Amino acid sequence: KMDLGERWHFHLGKSQDVEPMECDLLYVDGDHGYSAVCSDMARHGTKVRDGGLVVLDDYHATWPGKMRWVDERKAELDPIIVGPTAIVRVTPAKRALFSKEFP
Repeated sequence: KMDLGERWHFHLGKSQDVEPMECDLLYVDGDHGYSAVCSDMARHGTKVRDGGLVVLDDYHATWPGKMRWVDERKAELDPIIVGPTAIVRVTPAKRALFSKEFP
């Protein structure tokens, strides 16, 4: 953990080893497998405050797990796609989708 001031904290390591905390920005760049993205979003994404951002890097065919997670929820999340990155502005309705499971 690197302290970047009173309001910023950078955690380097496995997301499973980091205690979830409320935040305004979550940058998801962990294991890109589908089950890992589901776990990260259910565990950490649900802690992003209303109006905050979730940034999912590597949104492209090389990483089908991350693409699948975004695409399953794409209509409701209405992400901004910038190159290989999907950005979601969090609302209560969108936050509820972070834990939604698909068959």
